[in-house]
Amino acid sequence: MNSQNFVLTLLFLSHGLSDYLFQTDSIVLKKSKGLIEGFIKHFLVVLVLNLLVLPFFKFKAILFLIFLSFVHIIIDYLKYKIAKTDNVYFFIGDQIFHFLTIYFISLKLIDVFCFSYPEIYFKIFAVFCIYIYVIFGGAIFIKYVLLSLNIHISKMEITSSGKIIGMLERTLMMTLIAVNQIAAASFVIGAKSIARYKELDNKDFAEYYLIGTMLSMLIALFGGLLIKAILKI
Repeated sequence: MNSQNFVLTLLFLSHGLSDYLFQTDSIVLKKSKGLIEGFIKHFLVVLVLNLLVLPFFKFKAILFLIFLSFVHIIIDYLKYKIAKTDNVYFFIGDQIFHFLTIYFISLKLIDVFCFSYPEIYFKIFAVFCIYIYVIFGGAIFIKYVLLSLNIHISKMEITSSGKIIGMLERTLMMTLIAVNQIAAASFVIGAKSIARYKELDNKDFAEYYLIGTMLSMLIALFGGLLIKAILKI
C-alpha cells in the first residue's frame, strides 16, 4: 500500500471532522458575520484534529500540520471576504481549495511518515473517512443545493428531523451497498416516502423532497461503491 494514500486519508479525515462534524452552528454563524472569534475557534478545532495525526509522523511534521491549519483558516477568511454569504458554488470552491492544500502538504509529509502499518489500518481509516464525508459533508452539500433552488417551502414543512433522517438514510444505504445488498436499499427510500406521503400532494414540497432524496441517494451510492473498492484492495 502506497504511504501517500494513508497520509492523504489521515489528512482528509482530519479535515472532514473539523469542517463537517466539529464546526458548530455557533462557529459557522460567527464566521458568517466576520467575527474573529469564530475564525479563532475554528482554527483551534482544525489544529487539534490535525495534531491528532502527529503520532503517525516524525515530530518535525508538526510544522506542516500547523501550517495546514493556518492555511485552512486563511481560505475560510478569504471566502468570507469574497462571498459574504454562503451558497453551493462557494462551498464547492472552498472545499476544492482545502483539498488541493491537503494534497500538496501530503507530498511533504510523506518524507516524515514513520508509521509501519498493516493494510487493514488504511482500510479502517479510509472507510471511516468516507462515512464522515457522506453523512455529514453530504448533509451540508444537500442543504446548500436546496437553498439555491427557487422552491417556496414553509418552515413548518422543513423539520429539524429532516436532516437527521437524511443522515440515517445515507448511512443505511451506503452500508447496504457496501455489503452488496443494493435491493434492500430501496426499502429505505420506500419507508421515507410513506412517512411523507400526504405532504407529497404539495407540488413545491414534492420537488424539494425528490431533489433532496435523489442527491442523498447518489451520494450514498458513490460512498458505498467507494467503500467496496477500498475493501477489495
